[in-house]
Amino acid sequence: MRTRGGLLGILLVALVIAACNTPKPTSAPPPTRDEALSFLAQIVALAQQGDFDALCSMAGDGNCEFKLDDAGRDRVPSAAPTVWSIAGVPTTTNGDQTSLGGIVLGLCGIDALGRGFDSEMLVFRDTDTTMRAINPVYWGQDKVARGDRTSLGPPDPGGC
Repeated sequence: MRTRGGLLGILLVALVIAACNTPKPTSAPPPTRDEALSFLAQIVALAQQGDFDALCSMAGDGNCEFKLDDAGRDRVPSAAPTVWSIAGVPTTTNGDQTSLGGIVLGLCGIDALGRGFDSEMLVFRDTDTTMRAINPVYWGQDKVARGDRTSLGPPDPGGC
């Protein structure tokens, strides 16, 4: 019973950290398609170099280390992911909850252990000059929540 309580405590702390580190709305314009793809290339380079501290410094939330643990640092793909979709998402406000807009990249590929992945990354501006990403651990299976939309995944999963 102590283990279950300990895990519950860890999850509660993780949720509090995530809530405290949720990106704040900015008046900066969203990144362009080309800026988002360039930012993705920087993230891929850092992951392939094993520079996970630098990778997580580009994250827009406090979950990067948890996502690294989940996806596996040893599973970083040797090839850049395939970008199968690019979609602009506006900033939205619902009551006191604001979701930052930006560019959502649908990504897929094969990780270092030969397993397929299908993920989404939101690239947004933190300030006029700084971009961040939600889900920079692109070889995981994380998606970006957008209302009631559920990701359909790549049109041809075998193509990744």
